Amino acid sequence: MKKLGKILSLVLAVALICTGLILAVSADDTIEYTFDLATAITEAVADENGMTTVKLTGNAQITEPYAITKNVTIDLNGYTLNSTAHEAFTVNESVDFSIVGDGNITLASMLIQSTTTEAAPNVTVKGSFGGIKITHTAEQSKSILQAVAGTYTFVNCDITAVCNASGCAVFAMTGSPTATFNFIDTDINVTGAVTTSTPCEAVIYATGAGHVNITSSTIMTDGVVVKANGSSATDEFLIIKDSKLCARSTSLENAAIGMYGKIQGVIKIEDSVVESSYRVLADTGSKP
Repeated sequence: MKKLGKILSLVLAVALICTGLILAVSADDTIEYTFDLATAITEAVADENGMTTVKLTGNAQITEPYAITKNVTIDLNGYTLNSTAHEAFTVNESVDFSIVGDGNITLASMLIQSTTTEAAPNVTVKGSFGGIKITHTAEQSKSILQAVAGTYTFVNCDITAVCNASGCAVFAMTGSPTATFNFIDTDINVTGAVTTSTPCEAVIYATGAGHVNITSSTIMTDGVVVKANGSSATDEFLIIKDSKLCARSTSLENAAIGMYGKIQGVIKIEDSVVESSYRVLADTGSKP
């Protein structure tokens, strides 16, 4: 019987491999897929039995946006998630969505987009011991994150982006946002457009009453690090702790921090270095 069981298991495994899917459901209700990530995410979102974690056991490819409509966690588990979609994930519900573990994310365009003011997603990208490396290769007006409302947190990430288009921001609060962006133990390096009049708008850009918290992180760019533009901003719009912000450009009139229009948000800088080849602060409502 044991021999027959092994044969049946082998036949089942071969059948699953032939269909492009290897599935294992563990005791803690974790769904594991080697590939066919679309099926894995669909199952995790639709399942009513608590199976909300998708754990990669191989590299995964995203070619179309995936809508996250329930609480979902993707564990990279040391593998690479590659997206060629316009946005890898859309999150327009008040849900918890997390990408965790160690591994790589490569993007031709956006990682996350949230366009609704009717919901406040809680999105986290958090590396474990080895961290998450995010490589953004788009040389056009595309962001890693675009959001209107909700909380978006990057922890223990190493992010590299190329941004060669005017008006582009790597992390963008669009519309009239009330979003919060948190960067903790995260390094960001953005290159592009250092000798033209159309630089990357900013690494982090806000057009309304949002919050940006940068803690124990380093952000380097050829454009502006943080820029706010609008008629109003919340108190403590920008808080920088134990971090380094650097605008490297020598040919553009950029500032490491630029707050324009009628922005009156308070900037707090604690135990940090903020430097720029041209100027550090521009048109701020209040200086640190």
